[in-house]
Amino acid sequence: MRNFQDFLNWEDASDKTIKVKLAYVDMAGDLCAGVVLSQIVYWHLPSKKDGAAKMKVEHDGMLWIAKARADWWGECRVNARQMDRVIAILKEKGLIEIGNWKFNGVPMLHVRIVEEKFLELWESVIASYFPVSASGFYESVKSTSPNRDATSRNGEVDFTQSVKSYSTESTAKNTQRKQQQANDDVAFDSIESSEPQSETETDCIAQKLQALGVTPKVARQLAASSPEECLRQLELLPHRPQVKNPAPLLIAAIRDVYAAPAGYEETPVVAPLSAAETAARNAKRQAQLKHRENAAIRVLESFPTAYRESVAKDKRSILDFVTQIHPNELAAELRKLP
Repeated sequence: MRNFQDFLNWEDASDKTIKVKLAYVDMAGDLCAGVVLSQIVYWHLPSKKDGAAKMKVEHDGMLWIAKARADWWGECRVNARQMDRVIAILKEKGLIEIGNWKFNGVPMLHVRIVEEKFLELWESVIASYFPVSASGFYESVKSTSPNRDATSRNGEVDFTQSVKSYSTESTAKNTQRKQQQANDDVAFDSIESSEPQSETETDCIAQKLQALGVTPKVARQLAASSPEECLRQLELLPHRPQVKNPAPLLIAAIRDVYAAPAGYEETPVVAPLSAAETAARNAKRQAQLKHRENAAIRVLESFPTAYRESVAKDKRSILDFVTQIHPNELAAELRKLP
C-alpha cells in the first residue's frame, strides 16, 4: 500500500488538471457553469502550437464549438444533465448563444461566446477584485502556485485565481496592439457616411466587413440588405469593447440594429440630418427590424404546435429566439420575403 507521500508526489507531478479562473465562476454565478464557461473560453483561445483557431465549425459567418452534451464530461466532468442546467444559466446571463446544426451527420449542440456581454460581465467582475490605477488599468495581481502544471484540459480541476490586467502585458504585445489600433483607426477613418447607391459602393462595404473577419458570403448579404446599418456599425465598432475577432459582434450589431455604446453620442460625419431625414432613417431601421420579425414568425409557423407552445415560454423575444436557435431557417425566410 502506498503512503501519503506517494500521493503528494503524484499530486505534484500530475497533469490531469484544468484551469478555472474564479472570475468565470463569479460571472456565471454558479460553480458548475463557471467550469464550463472556462472550457468554452479555452476553445476560443488560439492554439499554442501554431496560433490557429481551435474552433473550426462555421455557421452563418461565425465559428462555433460543436460538441454533444455527453462529450463535455470527458473535458471537465460535467454530465449531460448538468450541462442542460449550465447552458440555461449561461444563456440567461447572455454569455453564450447556441445553435443546433448537424455535425458529421448528427444533430449537435453548437456554442459560442457572446463577446459584448462577456466583456461587460468580465470587466464588472475583475473591477470588484482589484483597484484601478490612475492610468485606468487594473493593477496587476496574480497568485502563483509553485510546482503546479495546470495547463491540461482533462481530469481534475485546479482552481487558480489568476487575473491578468492589460498593464501586465509585455512591451512587445503593447507595441503590437498599438500598431494594430493605429491601422484600425486608419481603416475606420476611411469609411464614408453617405448611403450607398451603386453596386460598386456595396462591394466597398462588403470589403470593409471582410477586412474585419466577416466571411465573403455574409459580408455581401449584409452590404446588400442593410448598407446604411453596415456603415453605422462600422463607425461604432471602434467605440465598443475591443476583441481579437470583431466579426461576430459586428454581424450581430448590423442584423439586430445595436444601439450605440453607453456614453457615445452618434453624430453625423458630414452634416446634421433634418428632422424629416432622421425620421426617414428611423423608419427604415424599424422596417428592417419588422422585416426580420415577420421572417422569424414564419419560421416558427413551420414547426409543430407543441414546439411553438414551448417557445412561448422562453423569456426571449421570437426574433431573438429564432436568430439564436434557427439562424439558417431565418436567413432562408428573409430571402423569400419581399
